[in-house]
Amino acid sequence: MKDYKIISAVILFSVSAIVSATTIEKAEGNYFSKNWNSTAPYGGLCIGGSKCGIDNYLKIDYPPNTFLSEVQIYAHDNVGSKTQAEIHLFVDGQPVAYEDVKKVGSLLQFVLYREVSILEFRSLAIDDNESDETVIEYINTL
Repeated sequence: MKDYKIISAVILFSVSAIVSATTIEKAEGNYFSKNWNSTAPYGGLCIGGSKCGIDNYLKIDYPPNTFLSEVQIYAHDNVGSKTQAEIHLFVDGQPVAYEDVKKVGSLLQFVLYREVSILEFRSLAIDDNESDETVIEYINTL
């Protein structure tokens, strides 16, 4: 019986570690493009909220002296019990902008015109600024 409890605890810890894993991508230059729309089960990269892992976020690391003019992201909020997500964009740890994520999906565009080292996307709820699910289907940076 004792072995059963230990094995159960290890499995539970392993699953929760997988669910709350952060997605970190490496950009080769100023142009980054990735398509997650075939990723199961939500049709893309799921970040935030209880369904995706509350602390989940997407981070893209860029080489030094990378200049970005624009970020394009296609996302939807058709996951979980509430559909009030916003994508918050951080550049090098500083908040830059946020956009409402539509339940049916939409193209979100962020104009930057600046050097970046790290882009970070977090999904937060409109009403209480807590984590809420967002599914990112694709992202392009120019």
